[in-house]
Amino acid sequence: MPHLTDYPQKIRLGTRGSALALWQAESVKATLLAKYPDTTVEIQVIKTSGDKDLTTPLDSLPFPGYFTKELEAALREGKIDIAVHSLKDMAARTIDPFKLAAVLPRGAVEDALVLNPKYKTVNDLPPEPFILTGSIRRQRQLARLFPGCRTGHVRGNIKTRIRQLSEQNADALVVAKAALIRLGIEEQKFITFSVDQMIPAPAQGAIAIECLAKSKSLLALLHNIEDKITRKAVDIERQITALLEGGCTLPLGVHVSRRKAGLLLTVGFFPKDPQGVQIIRETIHSADDIPAVIAAVTGRFHLEGAR
Repeated sequence: MPHLTDYPQKIRLGTRGSALALWQAESVKATLLAKYPDTTVEIQVIKTSGDKDLTTPLDSLPFPGYFTKELEAALREGKIDIAVHSLKDMAARTIDPFKLAAVLPRGAVEDALVLNPKYKTVNDLPPEPFILTGSIRRQRQLARLFPGCRTGHVRGNIKTRIRQLSEQNADALVVAKAALIRLGIEEQKFITFSVDQMIPAPAQGAIAIECLAKSKSLLALLHNIEDKITRKAVDIERQITALLEGGCTLPLGVHVSRRKAGLLLTVGFFPKDPQGVQIIRETIHSADDIPAVIAAVTGRFHLEGAR
């Protein structure tokens, strides 16, 4: 383990420029400074392809890492030292020369249903509500929760999406609960879907720190601020996603939660044909069981008709 004096004295942190991304960057900065008060952390905002293109539906994005490519380019070119991401935006496999260096304690993992202000409770919604979401995973699960509902496309930051409730005359909107909490958006009424009602995206609610794999002193520094419990869970979720070749284009939910008996792994696949829905739950009793459980679960999925 390097001595304290071996750690970088200045860290250039790259992030997207949305309010949520900046909240996450400031959270990483605060965590670093709490552990290493003599270190300087400089935040640099970098616009990604996902920030520039606000019209393409998520399930039609051209490649994994659409929200991270420019940040990784800045890492490769030495313009920044670390990149902070929503972990669910990263490709399921991190490849050279990059390294997923650390993950902070996970926020809320659930999805939330934000109601149009004209409704007081979810019971006020019409029988076949019009609900906005940019995620095919959410669309397919909404169809199970609200039979006959219509869904509409929405992109942009959280406040832009909420504004679309009125602009598109929608009844409700689905977003990550963690985003609402982190941004302190409490003026909107929302309900929380349980993980059983709507299986989250892999690594939802987790903040990732990425750097170059060759940056050994930086990796050691970041290792000291990592949340080990969150890392174990999201590593399993990302392994499942990688093996099933999941991402924004696949209606796949994956979640690992802690139970007395061990880790509960929940995986759901939601094709267009409701008859093809597959939901599998397995308990992982020990670390030694992880490879076998992952292999068994992924081997039971049949992803024909994924889109």
